[in-house]
Amino acid sequence: MSAPLVRRELRGRPGRLVLVASTIVVAVGFCVGAFGFSQQVSALVSSPSDGIDRQLPAGSVVLTADTDSITTSTALDSSLLAMVRGVQGVAQANANYDQPLSFVVPAGAQSERPPILRGVVLSSTSDPTQWRLVSGQFPNGPRQVAVDAGGAIVGGAALDEAARLQFPVGTVDVTVVGIVESINSSTAASSARASGEGGTGVSAAIVALSSAHVVLDPNWAPTLLDAAGRADRITVIPEPGIDPDVMAGRLRGAVPSGVRVLAASSRAAQTQHTIASIDSDVHTATVAYAGLTMLVAALVISNSYSVLVAQRTRELGLLRLVGASRAQIIRMVLGESALVGVAGAVAGGGLGVVLAYVAARVVRTGGIEVGFTATWSMAAVALVVGVTTSVAGSMWPAWRASRVPPMEALSDTQAGADRRSRGAMPAALTIAGFGLAGVVASRSEVFDASTLSVVALGVLVGFIGLALLSRWVVVPFTAVFGWPLVRTVGISARLGVGNTARQPSRTAGAASTLMVGLALVSTVGTFGASAHQAINAQVGAAGKADLYVERRGVVRVSTSVVDDVLRHSRFSRGLDDVVEVTSVDGSMVGRNGATSPVVASDLAAASRIIDLGTVSGDPTSSTGDQPATILSKSAAEQLGVSVGDEVTLRSVSGEARRLTVVATYTNTAILGPAVVPWATARAMSADGTFDLAAVKLRDGVPLERVKDRMARTLHDLPKLGIDTPAGFAALSTTVADTTLRIVMVLLVGALGIGLLGLVTTLALSVLERRRELVMLRALGASRTQIKMLVWFEASMIGVIAAVVGIGVGTAIGRVGVGLAPGTLSGSPVIPWADLAAVALTAVATAWAVSIGVARRAARVPPAEAGKM
Repeated sequence: MSAPLVRRELRGRPGRLVLVASTIVVAVGFCVGAFGFSQQVSALVSSPSDGIDRQLPAGSVVLTADTDSITTSTALDSSLLAMVRGVQGVAQANANYDQPLSFVVPAGAQSERPPILRGVVLSSTSDPTQWRLVSGQFPNGPRQVAVDAGGAIVGGAALDEAARLQFPVGTVDVTVVGIVESINSSTAASSARASGEGGTGVSAAIVALSSAHVVLDPNWAPTLLDAAGRADRITVIPEPGIDPDVMAGRLRGAVPSGVRVLAASSRAAQTQHTIASIDSDVHTATVAYAGLTMLVAALVISNSYSVLVAQRTRELGLLRLVGASRAQIIRMVLGESALVGVAGAVAGGGLGVVLAYVAARVVRTGGIEVGFTATWSMAAVALVVGVTTSVAGSMWPAWRASRVPPMEALSDTQAGADRRSRGAMPAALTIAGFGLAGVVASRSEVFDASTLSVVALGVLVGFIGLALLSRWVVVPFTAVFGWPLVRTVGISARLGVGNTARQPSRTAGAASTLMVGLALVSTVGTFGASAHQAINAQVGAAGKADLYVERRGVVRVSTSVVDDVLRHSRFSRGLDDVVEVTSVDGSMVGRNGATSPVVASDLAAASRIIDLGTVSGDPTSSTGDQPATILSKSAAEQLGVSVGDEVTLRSVSGEARRLTVVATYTNTAILGPAVVPWATARAMSADGTFDLAAVKLRDGVPLERVKDRMARTLHDLPKLGIDTPAGFAALSTTVADTTLRIVMVLLVGALGIGLLGLVTTLALSVLERRRELVMLRALGASRTQIKMLVWFEASMIGVIAAVVGIGVGTAIGRVGVGLAPGTLSGSPVIPWADLAAVALTAVATAWAVSIGVARRAARVPPAEAGKM
C-alpha cells in the first residue's frame, strides 16, 4: 500500500516537493563541491601516478613520527633504528630522509603554485633500492645532487646545470650531476623529459609535490639536513615469507607510541609527512563542512516536511480512517523523501562538479591542470548526502504524520496543522550537543583539527536544539518588535505580525535554520575577536624584544646555525640579548596526562626577554643536575603538577628525561604551553625546527640598520622573516584572522541554506493559507497589502532569528572563551558592530527573499472565494 501512496503523492504535489528538493540540491552541491575540491587539492600535492609510493620496496613496512606538524618531523633516532633491526623477522631496516627542501627560483616564477611550495621538492639519498640512474651519476659530495623528472622541472635545473638549494643549515650552490627515476617505475619517459629530451614547455604547474625529488649523497645528507643520527622514516624489509601486515603488528608492539607503523600497501605509508599533513587538514575541513551543511539542510527539510504534513492533515486522517497503519504512513513519508533525495542528489551532483571546478580555478595552486572532475567517490557523496539528508530530515514529520487521528478526516479545518511538539526532544538535543562539546573540550590534551571538529559538531547540535525550543519566545518577541510596525503601518503589518504569533511552531521552524547560522557566526566571531585581541595583547606586551625572527615555509631550519649567525655576525655587537625557540618532537607527561606542543629554549634568556606573566616560581632557577622546565598555568593544571614537581619529557623515539617544574606562567603567545632546555631536547634527538628568535638591542643602536643587516645576513637561510614587535603581532593575529575568514566563508553556505529554508517554509505556508488569502482579497485587500503582509511576516521571522541567534551565539562564545585553553583564554571580546551589521543584513535578506513569495501570494484571485 505504501508504494502506490508514494507515487500518488509525488504526482499530486510536484511543485511543493520541488521546493524541498531545491534544498537538497544546494546541500548536495556544496558537499560534492567540497569533496571534489579536496580531491583537486590532494592531486596538487600528491600525484596519483608518480607519488612516493613507487619508491617503497614491495612488501616493506614504514615507520614515521606521529606528529601534527606540517613540517617533516626528523625524530626517529639511531637507538630506535637499532631496536627495529633487532625485532624478529626484520631482514633489513634503513633510515631514510624525505623532508622538504627548496630550490631558489627566480622572483615571480611558479606563480601558479602557492608561495609556500614554490621551488619545494622532497629530499632523498642515492639508495639503489629506491632510485635508478637514467643519465649522469649519483651525487658524491655536499655540492652534488641528482633529481628526478619533477625535481628538474620544479628546480629549473637540468643535467650538469648549477642551482641553489635551501637546506636547514643554509643555502648551498649545487650542481645537478644525475637524472634518476624510481626503481619501481616502468618507463623512463618522464626522466627523459627532465634531462632535456622533449621537456620544452613543461611547467611546474603540472608537477605534484610528491613527484619532485632531489637526491643527496648519503654521507653528507645528515649534515646538510641537520639530522645526524636521525631520520624522517625507517623502511623495514621483512624476511622472505613474512607478511608485511604481520611484520607491522610485531613492530607496533616493540616501538614507542609516538611512532606510526604502516605496511607499504597503506596509502598513509606511501605519503610523505608534509603531504599527509596537508591532505589531512583539507580532508578534516571538508568533512566538517559537509557535516555542517547536512545538519542545517536536514533542519530545513524537517521544517518543510512539517508544513507539508500539516497541509495534508485531513488526507492523512482519511487514510487512517480507511485502515492505513501508522507504520504505512511513516513508510509513505520516508519513501517520498527518499525519492526526492535521489532526485536532489542527481541535480546537486552536477552542481557540485561545477562548484569544485570554480573553487579549484580560484585557488589554482598547481599540481594538475584544473578541469571538471567527476569521480565515483563524488557520486557516492552526492547519493549519501542527498538521501541521508532528506530521510533524516523527514523522520520527525513522518512520525508526526503517523500520529494524526482518524477523526481528522471528518474535520473541515486544519486542526492538526500546528500540532505542537513537546520540548523533550529539543531539550535533549540542546543538552546532548553542548554536553558533548564541553566534555570533549575539557578532556582533550590537544586542540587539533579532529577535536575542534567534534566540539563544533556538538555546538551545532546544541544550537539546533535551542532553535527548536525557540517557539517559546516567538509570541513575546513578536509583541515587542511588532508593536511599532503595527502602530505605524496599520492593517497589513497587523496581519503579517499576527501570522508570526498565531502559529509559533511554524514561525520558529522558519526562523530556526537562519537562527542556527547566525548563532554559529556570532560564536565564531566572538572567538575570533577574542583571539585577535588576546594574541595582539600578549605579543605586544611580550617583554623587551626589539626584533623577532620567525620561520616561514615548510623547510626545517637549524637552530644552532641561526644562533651562530645571530651571535657572530657583523651586527652582533648591537645585540644585547637573544633567545631562540625550537619545536620539540615529543610530549610532556605528568601524573594526570600529557600535553603538547612543547618547545625548547634557554629558560633564563627567555625570562629576561619575554614577559611570561610568571604566576609562581622562578624561570631562572635550577635544581642542581636535574634539568628544569616551565609550564603555562593551564598546562600545569592539565598535567596535575605544580612548582617543584617532576614531569617527563618523552621523545617520539621513546627516550625520556625527568624535568623539574620551576615556574608557571600565563603569557603563551610566544612560547606556548611548555618550555624545556634546548640542550636537553638536543641530547634526546627531540629538537625539531627553529621557529622563532627574540632579539633585544643595546640602547642607542639604530633598529632599522640592524634589521637590514640582519636580513642580508640571514638571507641564505630558508625563508626567515624579521619583524618589529608590532609587525610580529600583526603577523600572529593574521593567522587567527585568516582562519576566521575561512570559517566564515564556510558558514556562508550554512546561511545560504538557512535563507533557502526560510523561502521554502514561507512558500509552503502561503500555499497552505490560500483560502485565507482569497478571503482577504474578496474583502477588499489589494495586491500591495497582500505583499506587505508576507513582507512583514518574513521580516519578523528575520528579526526573531537575528536576535535569538546572535544573542545565544554571543553567550556561548563568551562562555567558550572563558573556558578555552592557552592564548585564547581571557576576557571575551564581542564584535558588536560586526554582529549588528550581520543582524541587519539577515533581516534585510529575509525580506528580500520573500519578494517572490509575496508576489505569488498577491496573485490569488478574489473570485475563488465563491468556490471555497
